[in-house]
Amino acid sequence: MSLRQDRLNTKALTIPEIAIFPLLASIVWVANFWHSASFGLYEDDWNRIPNIIGLSWSEIFNKVVFETSGQGRPFHDGFIFLFSFLGIKLGGLQYAYAIGAAIVSANACLFYLLLNKIYNNRVFAVTGALTFCLFPADTTRDYLTHSLGIQPSLTFLLIALHCYTSGRIKLAYPIVFLSLIAYEPVFTVFFAAPLFNKKWDSKLPKELVRHALILTSIIILTLIVRKIVGEGQVSQFGLQSIVLLVLNPIVGSITSLAMLVYRPLETLFKFNTELWPFCLLAFIGCAGLFAYLKVESLHKVFSLHALVRSKRFLKIPEAFEPYGKPIITGLVALMLAYPLAMTSYGFAISGRTTRVHVAAIIGTSILSACICSAILVTASKYDRKRLAVWGLAGFFALLVGFGLRVQQDYQLMWQHQRGFWSDVVRLCPDLTEGTTIFVEPSGLRDTRQPMPFRPSRGVSDPKQIKGLEWELPQVLDNIYQFPTSWQLKPKAYRLQSDWQEKILSDRNLFRVSAAIPVISDDEINRELESTKVIFLETKSGKLTRRTEPLTIGDRQFELKQQTRSGLQPFDKKYLYNYLIQSPDERPIDYLIGNGTPISKKSS
Repeated sequence: MSLRQDRLNTKALTIPEIAIFPLLASIVWVANFWHSASFGLYEDDWNRIPNIIGLSWSEIFNKVVFETSGQGRPFHDGFIFLFSFLGIKLGGLQYAYAIGAAIVSANACLFYLLLNKIYNNRVFAVTGALTFCLFPADTTRDYLTHSLGIQPSLTFLLIALHCYTSGRIKLAYPIVFLSLIAYEPVFTVFFAAPLFNKKWDSKLPKELVRHALILTSIIILTLIVRKIVGEGQVSQFGLQSIVLLVLNPIVGSITSLAMLVYRPLETLFKFNTELWPFCLLAFIGCAGLFAYLKVESLHKVFSLHALVRSKRFLKIPEAFEPYGKPIITGLVALMLAYPLAMTSYGFAISGRTTRVHVAAIIGTSILSACICSAILVTASKYDRKRLAVWGLAGFFALLVGFGLRVQQDYQLMWQHQRGFWSDVVRLCPDLTEGTTIFVEPSGLRDTRQPMPFRPSRGVSDPKQIKGLEWELPQVLDNIYQFPTSWQLKPKAYRLQSDWQEKILSDRNLFRVSAAIPVISDDEINRELESTKVIFLETKSGKLTRRTEPLTIGDRQFELKQQTRSGLQPFDKKYLYNYLIQSPDERPIDYLIGNGTPISKKSS
C-alpha cells in the first residue's frame, strides 16, 4: 500500500463521528419529509389529530394519559396526541411533520450507534444506517399517525438493544416493554437481543432460552390483561390471525428484502423530472462518503469461520466469511419482525398496510450492511473500489428517489381531498341537522382507478396513501362549527361500489351501511329518509348535486333539494383553511374525466 493511500486511510478514520448524525437526519428529511409542508391529514389521522386542536395544556395532559383507542396501545395514541399538539402549537401541521422527522432521524442515529458499537466498522455502520433511513418496504413514515405513533416504539426497541449490549440487561426489559404498549409488532425483534452481543460462546444458548422465557412471559401477561379489559384485537384473534402468525415471518421477510431490489428499479423506470436533482445530489454525496471512508472487512472475531470450517456443515463464500454473525443476527431479527403483525399480510408493498414491515427495518438494514460492506471490501481487494462506490451510491440515490415518489403520492392525495371538499362546500350550502351526504364513487380517482398520463409531472396514481374513503364522515365536523344543540351533525359518506343493492332497508329507507365504511354500530344500523340525503355524483368530469329523484329498481326517491346558496352560515374551524381552496386557486382534478392535468383553469 502506498504512503499516499496510508494517509488517506488515516484521514478517513478521523472523520468526526458527530458529522454522521446531521447527514442521516438530512437524508431522512429529503427522502421522507421534504414536501411535508404540502402534506395534510390522511386516513387514521382524522380519527385523532383534529381532536387535539384547541385543547389547553391540562386538557391535552388528560387526553394523553387517560384516552386510548382500545387497541391495547396506550402509548400509541398518547404520542400521537402529544406530538401533534406540540407541532400545531408551534406553528401548524408542518411542525407536527417536523417532529415526526426528528423521531425517525433519532432512530436512524441510534441504529448507527448500535452497529458501530457492536461491529466497530464505519462502512458497515454507515451502509446499515443509510438503509435504515431509506428502508423501502415500509412506506408509512410520511404518515403522521405512524411517524408520531409507531416510530417511538422503534425508539424504545433501539434504546433497549443499547442497554442489553452494554450489560444493563435489567434496565433493557422495562424499556422494551414500552415498545409493546406503543406498537406491539416491534417488540418481538428484541428476542434476538443476545445475538447482538459481540461475544458468542457456550453460554449463548442458555442466554437465548432465558431471554425468550422472560419476553414470552411479558407477552402472555399483557395479553391476559388486554383480554380482561375486553380489548378488541385480542378478542378477535381467530383463524386469519393464526395464518398470518405462521406465514408473515416468511412472506414478509422475502418481501422486505425484495424491496431493496425492486424499489430502485421501479424508481429508475418511473423516473420523473422532479427526482433528478435530489438523486444527483444523493449520488454525489454517497459516492464521496464511500470514497472517503476507510474500507475494511469485519474483524475475524465476528466471523463463524472456525465453526463452519471445523464442522464442515456449511460453506460460506469467502467474501462473506467475516459476516457470519451479523448475517445470522439480521436474518433472525428479520423473521422476528412479523409474529405479532397479524392485521396485515406480509406481501403488502403499497399503502398503509406496509406498516406490517415496520419492525423489519432492523434485520433488513443489517443484512444490507453485510452485502454493501462486502461489496466494497471485495472491490477494493481487486482494485475496483471506484466501481463499487459508484454502484452503491447509485443504489442509495435511487432509494432517495423512491422516497420522493412516495411523498408525491402524499402531496397528490392531499390535493385530491382539498379539491373534493371545496366542491362539497360549494354544492351543499344548506346543511341542516341530520343531513347526510352520499357520494357516488364511480367518478372519484383513488388507488384503484387508473389516471391519465400526465407528462408535465410524470407521476402516476397515488398508491402509498388513500383518501376520500372511510375518513369522510369525520371531516365536515372539522371544517365547520355546527350548533351544539344538533344531535345528528351533517356527515358525508362514500358509497360502496354495489350500493344500489344495499341502500334500501325493509322500510324503504336508506341504509348508512351502504357506505364505505361506517364508523360505529349506531351508524351501521342507522336508516334515514331520502329527503334528508344530498346525493353527489360525477357528470362531465365535475362533481354535481343530483336534483332529480334517485331511481333504484322500479322505485324513485326524492332527494333533499337545495334551499339556499352562497357561503355556509357556520363558523369555520381550524382545518378549514388547510382543506378548502381559496377563490383564486385553480380547481384540482380529482375526478375521472377528460384526462386534463391535476390543476386546471376554471372554465
